[in-house]
Amino acid sequence: MDLDKSIHNAWLLRAEEEDASSITRWFILTTESTNAGITVLQRVLGWDDSDPPKWCADVGTSKLKTSRRCLSDPVRVSTVVKDLLGASQFEARRTEPPVWGFPETDPCSASWDLALPIVVYELWALPDEKYRAAAEIWDSVDENELEKHGLKRSTRGYAGSAVVIIPQFKELFFCDSNQLVVHDGAELDQALLISEVRDGSVSLSKASCKVQDCGAWHSVPETEALKFLQLKYVEPMFSCMSAASETRPPRAARTPREHHGVSGSDWTLTVVDSKGKWDSIPVRLVRGFGGGYVTNEPWKSRAPWLGFSAPATVRHIPPFGEDIPLADVLELRQTGGDLSICDPYLKPAQADEVKHFLRRNGRVLLNKNKLKPEEVGDMTRIAANASFEIRTHQNIHDRFVIGRHMAFLLGTSLNSLGKNHSFITRLDNTMRNKVEKVFQDMWKEARPLGQ
Repeated sequence: MDLDKSIHNAWLLRAEEEDASSITRWFILTTESTNAGITVLQRVLGWDDSDPPKWCADVGTSKLKTSRRCLSDPVRVSTVVKDLLGASQFEARRTEPPVWGFPETDPCSASWDLALPIVVYELWALPDEKYRAAAEIWDSVDENELEKHGLKRSTRGYAGSAVVIIPQFKELFFCDSNQLVVHDGAELDQALLISEVRDGSVSLSKASCKVQDCGAWHSVPETEALKFLQLKYVEPMFSCMSAASETRPPRAARTPREHHGVSGSDWTLTVVDSKGKWDSIPVRLVRGFGGGYVTNEPWKSRAPWLGFSAPATVRHIPPFGEDIPLADVLELRQTGGDLSICDPYLKPAQADEVKHFLRRNGRVLLNKNKLKPEEVGDMTRIAANASFEIRTHQNIHDRFVIGRHMAFLLGTSLNSLGKNHSFITRLDNTMRNKVEKVFQDMWKEARPLGQ
């Protein structure tokens, strides 16, 4: 068997045996131009015995016509899927888009006026001429006409292609950032809720808890709403899942108490049901230290100068009885360039140890009165060799380290770390920016070390 054939068969296996295991009917909708006869988009929707969405209908308008076929014979359905996946004029790709996407132009279940988990086989038109011809027709149609055919302007990228949409049964899935759809009879005590702070695909912090029904939703105080998810119980049928048609009043479940919702950043909530199936949704927490509100706008877009951060954490540094490497304790390799240090008691030995991270644009703020005359000379030489600047300020007491990506508050000076019990607080970005502003103000008031 050649490689192309084996890959093709693997696709069919997934489409027929796993992804389509709950499908009893297929709706095949072909949308064409009324005069040129060009297929603008072909959609194949798998469904159960419940009512299909409204856009699964024959429609005729001035520039487009949509014709529908409904297949319930498994043999005929298999033939259609095989023909689509095996057709040489298509390039196939399997995706699992989220139920809700951000921005709204991102592919998601809602792109097809559905609100339930789906698997999508995107069958891209080849050659490009097919796409261009369909796109020209697409662009000539107004929003109202597209809407009548169950299409949206945001799905223009599919013009000339075919899309197979296969809903999936999941015990739990998100229908909003604080709403969780639950099948009646789902084993909640076996489900897990995971909260992550994320920078794109990178997870910065993670916490989890069991999904537990902890009372009626109406009993949750409005001020506490961000700490809970609303559980919406529905019948396990596609139409009920998509409409979130509740079988009883909504209930409440706590989000993970550790970390979740305490720092302004981009978050992701993930739920894993008793069968190992999962669903995720972004939570856009715009303001956060001790409170906040949810928005559809990512933190990075709303406040790009703040970037991303994990929540503030506190670390205990016990007495080691020996010198400890400051670069490791302060995570200087991850802190980022342009390091700024405020430490009134900083000594030449510690400045020499971290000079590599201060090189070129680094800044050190200390109190000259805490240095011996010979130490002032040592400090000056270290700074000159490593090309960083030292200034002195008499009215400083707290110690902190600020980098491009991280900042720390120190319970003791760098020359005392590891000698006595102390704490290091890694700041979130809200706190880091406040501390950095204080440093900038003091830096303007400070004098060069040599003066």
